[in-house]
Amino acid sequence: MKKIWGTTLFLGETNLDTIYGKYNVKVFQNIITKRYILALIYHKTNLKLEKLQLYTRIHSSCVTSEMLNSQDCDCVEQLNGALKVISEKGSGILFYLIQEGRGCGYIGKARACQMVQHSECNHTHSDKVLTTFDAYNNLGMKPDYRRYGNIKEILQM
Repeated sequence: MKKIWGTTLFLGETNLDTIYGKYNVKVFQNIITKRYILALIYHKTNLKLEKLQLYTRIHSSCVTSEMLNSQDCDCVEQLNGALKVISEKGSGILFYLIQEGRGCGYIGKARACQMVQHSECNHTHSDKVLTTFDAYNNLGMKPDYRRYGNIKEILQM
């Protein structure tokens, strides 16, 4: 495997045992933003290559949901659902991008979550409960800062 393609640097690989089976994890880094990308690859060796379908998900990290069990989003369910489908189908890849809060970072996400929670606790029938998109807009942020260009470069490697 090439070590670098475009702005994507290949750092190494390891195996990861999950409740859904063993995944091979390749670790990459964007050399400009310094953000990491993990490619979790699953493949049952008994599948015939001519019938191989590669189930794929691009997933953005969510520490609050995936590690802290926050009730503000369903990111952990999306992650586990994708890993389960990939293992059940027998082959696939999950790209795990470290870009919390639609790419705005932990502080931006925390501020938006506070606004949403505040609107939920203090709304009356005349007030609307804010969505995260509303909160981002009220904070002067774009709805989504995420970028996916490294995925193409990883696939080219």
